[in-house]
Amino acid sequence: MANDPEIKNAKHKQVGAVVQNQDILKPSTFSSRQRLFRIAYCMRFLSNAKKKARNQVSSKEVPEGPLVPEEMEQAECYWIMSAQRDPEDWQNRFSDLAPFVLEGVVRVGGRLRHAPLTYEKIHPILLPTSHLMSKLTVREVHTQAVHCEPERTLSESRQKFWITHGRNLAKGVVKDCTICRKLRQPAHSTLIADLPPERLK
Repeated sequence: MANDPEIKNAKHKQVGAVVQNQDILKPSTFSSRQRLFRIAYCMRFLSNAKKKARNQVSSKEVPEGPLVPEEMEQAECYWIMSAQRDPEDWQNRFSDLAPFVLEGVVRVGGRLRHAPLTYEKIHPILLPTSHLMSKLTVREVHTQAVHCEPERTLSESRQKFWITHGRNLAKGVVKDCTICRKLRQPAHSTLIADLPPERLK
């Protein structure tokens, strides 16, 4: 076989397949914003595995138990950056909002620098309305605000996030809310019976 002239004259071609990287954790598999942040457990596991591989931490120093606020913030930052895939595209599409990038997160500019407000309220984080995190955030705000109207829901959500087309999203969340449907049903009216003959004489 090695001396076969057909095999010697044959040209070898390299054949390969390109597989795009796919996100293992998909936001569509989570039903609430708090469950969305449980990715922090995975981030804790990966961090502990890397530290153990490098002998930087012992088994007794590995964090256990419930998540701490710092871990929740890291998980929230992960989902925010996954929603904001291309910061340059944000600057071109929403130039009227004067967006800028700070620590890898796109925020809204504006003219409220001297306002007596917190930094998050002056420069809220810019989120697309198509990402599931935006919908889960508006839904959580709507529940915490005791199932308020869409305008109040939108106002509360803008304390930290600026969701594009947020008014339409807030209206959709309130419309799909089961509790709001039950509480805001129209008043039932019953037909009054006919008057008796004694009252008609």
